[in-house]
Amino acid sequence: MIQQYRIAINSAMRHNPKNLAEMGRYANRYLPDLRSDSQWRGIWKQYPALKAEAKRLIKLSKSSTKQSNIYVDNRDYAVLVIGDLHAPITHPNYLAHCVSIRDRFGCDFVVQIGDTLTNHRLSYHEDELDAPSADEELENSIVALREWGKEFPNVIVTIGNHDANIMRKAKTGSISSRWLKPFNEVLELPGWNFVSDAHINVVRYRHNAGGTLQAVLKNSLAYGMPTVSGHIHTQSGVYREGWLWGCLTGVGVDRGGYALRYDKAHEPYQHSCAVVNNGKEVFVMPMID
Repeated sequence: MIQQYRIAINSAMRHNPKNLAEMGRYANRYLPDLRSDSQWRGIWKQYPALKAEAKRLIKLSKSSTKQSNIYVDNRDYAVLVIGDLHAPITHPNYLAHCVSIRDRFGCDFVVQIGDTLTNHRLSYHEDELDAPSADEELENSIVALREWGKEFPNVIVTIGNHDANIMRKAKTGSISSRWLKPFNEVLELPGWNFVSDAHINVVRYRHNAGGTLQAVLKNSLAYGMPTVSGHIHTQSGVYREGWLWGCLTGVGVDRGGYALRYDKAHEPYQHSCAVVNNGKEVFVMPMID
């Protein structure tokens, strides 16, 4: 039951409650057996760690960082989840695959799970000698993503570690983040919203929630919400425990690209995307290379 309480209070955050009593009232919507305010007071007393977590979420909702998350509440949404793109070295067939899956399932939302960019020249790996310059790589990425923007004009993007290299480099150089432009402005994708994570239909979307399917499920259990993650190139699928599950989407990156020579894994890349239906059903849809 503690996991159901946790998922309920996380779901309540989409309504931005102001205190524990309001948190409890909103959380009632997400529990099978509705609970009164007095029962919630008992729950806070019984589970002090849960109360501390609720207070932390309330504090977060009032802070300036709340814009880094997206909370959407509707039980009837179908969500297409696009894997890591690593533009400009995305697999040439991946866009058509994602479009076909979106149309097949009639998806209402599109989430790109991060690593939109490969940012090779901005990484902390050794540079490949034949790689384009940082400016050329950015221009190539903008051109490559233009087609994605035409097919998917409105996308929620959970920022990946490769995307964040620009912030890391700025920090290394003691450059304030206030000097940096928003991702969607630089990439000329006005309808793409870059965030740290997103919650849709009581499902959490985050770029890196674990290095294996089991780890993503463990993250789901700890957070109290089903979780969709990207980041891992060689695994895809769904791992379940009871009503909670963890999903790795697979990726859309072309392994032959110059920026991935650092990747020593011998396993084949899993080219796939995912669909989450009504916050409950999840499907991983492989691409036929």
